[in-house]
Formats: sequence, C-alpha cells, structure tokens
Amino acid sequence: MSKKIYKVRALVLDHDDSTLAIEADDPRVLQLPGGSRKPKENPVKALRREMREETGHKIGSIRHVSRLKVSRNGCREITDFYVVRIKGGRKTPKLTGREAARGLRVCRYESPHALMSALQDRVQVHGRSAARRDLRLVSLTV
Repeated sequence: MSKKIYKVRALVLDHDDSTLAIEADDPRVLQLPGGSRKPKENPVKALRREMREETGHKIGSIRHVSRLKVSRNGCREITDFYVVRIKGGRKTPKLTGREAARGLRVCRYESPHALMSALQDRVQVHGRSAARRDLRLVSLTV
C-alpha cells in the first residue's frame, strides 16, 4: 500500500472578490494557499492554520468544494479543496523557515478568472504539477 498524504488548498476571496495566491522567488511557483495536514488534524483546522501561516488572514466563511486524489512519486495525495472568504485585517504571515527561504509571499488577483489565467500561463511555460492541480481546483469554482 502506498503512503497517503493529506493536504488542503483554498481559493481565497477577499471582501471585493479578488483572490489571493502564493508566489515565490522561483518564477515557476504560483499556488493556492494551503499545505499538508499534521497527523490527526482535521481539514478545516489545517486550512485555518495554513491561512494564518501563509497569508496572515483568518477565515470568515468556508465551503468545501471537492476532494482530489492523485498518485504521485509512489504516494497517494488526497487534497480537500475549499472556497474561503477572509475576514478582518491582515496580519504578518508566520512562514516556516523553509517557506521563508523560498521567498513565499501573498499576491492578489482581481478575480478567480485572473488567477486561473495566471495558473494557465505557469502550466504552459513551466508544466508544474502543483500549478496543474491548482488550476484544476480553481476551474471547479469558475
């Protein structure tokens, strides 16, 4: 049996329906906020933690959209996908050492369609599996 990795990702909407994503110093990186769940952590708790760490925002409303299962590198990756609306003001993200070293930062797109277009561009230029996964997830909401 292959190892299972549980993840969470979210399409993040601001008060004006703009969307937030994560970029890095590496131009190939554009992804939805989220990450791996800790052992015994439920998906919503993991998503709340990842949002605070990566964007500095708290979640106001949350809606589960889909669960995506893929096999990659001998592992079974199971990702719960949500649409969330943020609440309150922005605080400083609490990036892990690895995330800070990669230069992760929040970027804003005027709409989910604009984010989808940016993800399509990254897939076309770089062919990254993370961008393909996130593009697939965002397409469920647009």
